[in-house]
Amino acid sequence: MTEPSPGLGGWDPDMSAAGPEWQAATPAQQQAAIEAAVRTVWTLSGCQYGTAEVLVAPWVPYVPPYYYRPYALNAGLWASGAPTYMEQRVDRGRRLLLPGPVVDDDAHPITVTIGEVVLPRGEEWEFEVTGHLTRRAAAWPVQDLNWPTFTVRFTRGRLVPLDGLVAVAVLAERRIRSRAKPSPLPERTRDVQRQGVSVSVSTPEEVRDKGFTGVKEVDDFVAAVNPDRLVAPPAVWSPELARHRFLRP
Repeated sequence: MTEPSPGLGGWDPDMSAAGPEWQAATPAQQQAAIEAAVRTVWTLSGCQYGTAEVLVAPWVPYVPPYYYRPYALNAGLWASGAPTYMEQRVDRGRRLLLPGPVVDDDAHPITVTIGEVVLPRGEEWEFEVTGHLTRRAAAWPVQDLNWPTFTVRFTRGRLVPLDGLVAVAVLAERRIRSRAKPSPLPERTRDVQRQGVSVSVSTPEEVRDKGFTGVKEVDDFVAAVNPDRLVAPPAVWSPELARHRFLRP
């Protein structure tokens, strides 16, 4: 998934329960702390969460106005109803794979427009769990992607889990609090033995290699969603996806 965009790309933590240090901070300081926390949690979680609204002009393969099933010498293939090449092309013209992941719920609707007409969902088209946009009665219109008339607006990405938002809120508040009331102990403190005054501190290499922050909420979230410490989510690519054109939302 792309980096969090303006508006934090779905990473909008609830800071209403933050402490007095947070309330005393300026809006600019609060925004900077949230953005820093978002970038940290987003990176450690493998860059797999976050959303953005996109407008796509889909590429549609050309489908002839008519087709036929050629005479088959092999009666077995004919009886099985195996689709011909032309029938496969017709199916491709009706089922388009959107460049996802696609968020499909009431709060993030998919809007399909041809010309200036918004096509109603259910009557004209459906969105499948496989990520395909399927038209019911006919193929999608072939278009010049330099001057598109067929567009799809949708929310792309993966919604941020609630515990991810909690992790961002805790980390952002901790950043503000550390500036307002600096601790006498290093930020990388792991263990403290009070009677013997023994302090155990994580080295920078441990922080970098293990990918933890020392903040329980953040580390628990990262361990749950990115146990293998991936730097980017796995992705599926096909030539069809590369032909779609992204427009300005």
